[in-house]
Amino acid sequence: MRITSGRPVVGLLALALAALSLLLNVYLIWQLRHPARWADRALRQLTGADSTGLIHYTVRIPPGTPLSLDIPVHEKFRIGVDTVFPIDTRVRVPIHGPLGTAYVNVPIRASVPIRTQVPLEVNHTFQLRTRTTRPIEIPLQIRPGDLLR
Repeated sequence: MRITSGRPVVGLLALALAALSLLLNVYLIWQLRHPARWADRALRQLTGADSTGLIHYTVRIPPGTPLSLDIPVHEKFRIGVDTVFPIDTRVRVPIHGPLGTAYVNVPIRASVPIRTQVPLEVNHTFQLRTRTTRPIEIPLQIRPGDLLR
């Protein structure tokens, strides 16, 4: 039996190409089920991340660069107070009687112990305005996955 036309061969090639396309689509859909992992891997290849998955970069600031920083500080402290508060005073007390009102000076001498925790909250923004005098190098380590979040 001789094949005189190429139709059966073309049909088989078209069928093989369709099956290959179907398998490739199934694989791509399977990969897209976890887009963060796929994007992380692609970003590592593009950025040249090392085996730990970190991109290492150093920011260099030359001398004479003006710096204008606002540094917010929001801190809560508890300060312990343990002291004795002395009181030494006189109080003028009126005494009402049948003959009128008489005023008597009453001395008060006492020591009041104070033991407590005083809460202190600092909410302030410190403004730093200066120029660098020497070069500054700031090493950075960035996870490519953190750029996607």
